[in-house]
Amino acid sequence: GLPAFLLAARANHSLVARIAAVQALALLATAYVRSVVADPKRTHGARLAAAIPALVFYAVAPLAFDPATEIMTLSVVALSLPWLAAFKTVGAALDRGPLAPASAGRWTFAQTAFVLGLPVTPQETKPEGAGRRSGWGRRRDRDAAEPQRVLPPSAAPASGRATRSTTAMHRVPSRSRVFEAMPAEASTRARHMAGKLALLTCTCGGLSASAFPPGYPTAVAYIFGLYALLGVIMDGPAAAAAAAVGIRMSPHFDAPFLSSSLADLWSRRWNLVAGHSLRFLVYDIVAEGRLAAAPRGGPPARVSRARRLVAMTAAFVGSGVMHEILLLYVMVCVAVGRGREEGRASARHRPPLLPLPPQPGFCPYSGYWFVYFTSQALGLIAEGALARAWTARGLPPPPRWLAVPAVVGSGLLWAHWLFLPPVHNTTLGARVLDSLDGSARWIVGALSGGKR
Repeated sequence: GLPAFLLAARANHSLVARIAAVQALALLATAYVRSVVADPKRTHGARLAAAIPALVFYAVAPLAFDPATEIMTLSVVALSLPWLAAFKTVGAALDRGPLAPASAGRWTFAQTAFVLGLPVTPQETKPEGAGRRSGWGRRRDRDAAEPQRVLPPSAAPASGRATRSTTAMHRVPSRSRVFEAMPAEASTRARHMAGKLALLTCTCGGLSASAFPPGYPTAVAYIFGLYALLGVIMDGPAAAAAAAVGIRMSPHFDAPFLSSSLADLWSRRWNLVAGHSLRFLVYDIVAEGRLAAAPRGGPPARVSRARRLVAMTAAFVGSGVMHEILLLYVMVCVAVGRGREEGRASARHRPPLLPLPPQPGFCPYSGYWFVYFTSQALGLIAEGALARAWTARGLPPPPRWLAVPAVVGSGLLWAHWLFLPPVHNTTLGARVLDSLDGSARWIVGALSGGKR
């Protein structure tokens, strides 16, 4: 079967050949999703059943890569296919998300393959109507579920300003940044990329040299490094590909370390590609109380605060589940086809790059990431209750010079307690640093003509 083929390819073929094979299979999956899963003439149930072969491919595609030596490639594939592509495919079957027939009907095959196969979110135009103020006095979109429109490539003006499209996709509005486009100017993108590369170099170099004291300083370095790494992986190649196929993307990150609240962090600033997938396939379904999207043209349905809180909690639970699955890919798959003891032995003989050595007996699948993301929902509920009580007393919103350090500092501490233990108590962090170091050496060698 396909898993055996991928494992055999992992053992007998080069990384470039395996990447090409997975990309070829992904193109076949794109053609299948485009013609069968997103076919509006079929019922939603039939389209969901038809999505199963594509979902199976997404689930087994990471097996083509060795987590011990190719962890960065594996991580990108595990994020792009088993999570994002799977969510977009199921969304297409339910008339939700960027591949819903009403949204993607005008896209070319290349544009569909770009949206399905890469960790990107196409820009959408903002619904009409001003939102009411909420929380700390900041604006929020209406509670009603209004039509939200996906910007087709032909409607993306050179200026980058959103225009009105004739294709619509129903979903519950939120404060997401999917209405905005990434910077169109190549010079601006280049500056952003250079800054993230410099940050990634500094943090990885410091972690490799054990330059940061154990504990909270190391946690801060890891989070800044994660932000820079995800930004480099997502923004650079995706921006180039988007320009090639003619699609405007919404931003992946927007200065998350300037967040003034938890809501600001998760809805507008941090990993908005993953957040958007959870929004259209988890939040909207729970908030609307229906699996498939409502037909276009109907009156907007109002969503109660209680239902919105349940939907938000479900989205964060889904995020926790998906992050645990990603962890399983990068930690458990090392034993597939190689032998668990061999994988452990190879990890033990790696250079001690981590400031904190792996802890004996620590299980990376003990639910840390699930608890971390699920607890964010509780934090948001508490923050909302506090904000309403604050506003009811007629108090002004806290100043940004106070709110930003409080939110960022507590968020980093939260991550130190619950997100980072599977990283610095196992070989995961060391393998990521090894992979980045090897990639840097390869790039230097290629630029110097093979001379180090």
